[in-house]
Amino acid sequence: MSQLTQISLARLEEIVGAAHVRTAPEDLASRQADGLLPSAVVQPADSAQIAEILRFAGAEKLGVIPCGGCTKLAIGSPASRYDVALDLSRLNRVLAYDPQDLTLGVEPGMRIADLLRVLVEQKQFLPLAVPFSERATIGGIVSANSSSPLCHAYGGVRDFCLGIEFVTGKGIQAKSGGRVVKNVTGYDLHKLLIGSLGTLGIITRVNFRTF
Repeated sequence: MSQLTQISLARLEEIVGAAHVRTAPEDLASRQADGLLPSAVVQPADSAQIAEILRFAGAEKLGVIPCGGCTKLAIGSPASRYDVALDLSRLNRVLAYDPQDLTLGVEPGMRIADLLRVLVEQKQFLPLAVPFSERATIGGIVSANSSSPLCHAYGGVRDFCLGIEFVTGKGIQAKSGGRVVKNVTGYDLHKLLIGSLGTLGIITRVNFRTF
């Protein structure tokens, strides 16, 4: 486990608040990745805080791994450094939902089981019958491009993801795609983020087509 300086911890607490920087052994152990433990778990509240954290981490050369339900931390290439677990569980809201247009915008920390319960009230769903549904979050599912048996009928995440908002490693807020089903503006850069395991940017919002 790497050790953050008190100055670094103080700066992270300044960004997100002291209550949302955790260093207890049990908090660190639950975010273990490939045998590595972070020095701190940081829980931002919005994309602006994420951007500030990543700018600070870049300047200090800190290794950052995003997480939520922690169901995907065992996949992907092993990290060379792991200083900060960027816990996105506070970003857990439905930002926009238009049942008539079959479109949905949601934050990455929302658990898929909770989202499906919202959709079923309108007799709609997302074809994401993924494992660990009570823990798995939208951000993790998209970042890992989690497969589902329903993909044979409805396609994979790339087929019904309309757009993504994200923060780059340099702390720049960006977006790709849109919020409508028929969108032909620009390149589908957001599809690069699907399956990238957080290496290309931190997802802050996902727009889906619902069924």
